[in-house]
Amino acid sequence: TSSIPSSSHGSPSRCATGCTRRGVVQHARVLGSVVATRKVPAWHGRRLVWVQPIDLDGRPAGRKLVALDTVSAATGQDVFLVRGREAAEALPDAFNPADATIVALVDRIEGVGR
Repeated sequence: TSSIPSSSHGSPSRCATGCTRRGVVQHARVLGSVVATRKVPAWHGRRLVWVQPIDLDGRPAGRKLVALDTVSAATGQDVFLVRGREAAEALPDAFNPADATIVALVDRIEGVGR
């Protein structure tokens, strides 16, 4: 899985698949929308999307999952998402059950190691 460490300083968080990485941003591709007519109040006005974690070459790297979309990502777009406690903290009301939240749209990745 392609992960990029963030500057988060806290205890390691546990994501839905059991990872315990501290402050990790994960590369993924949006597969489509998830229709949910009722959501928790903290998610009001936010979309849920179906995403596939990918490696730097765009190949699947992990299980598909549902993520909260905070950046209006389009189907087929590459994104960065955070998981675990960081996902909930990406919203103004951090007291919510988010386990995966999209925090950036990826235009391209450049540089050494790419």
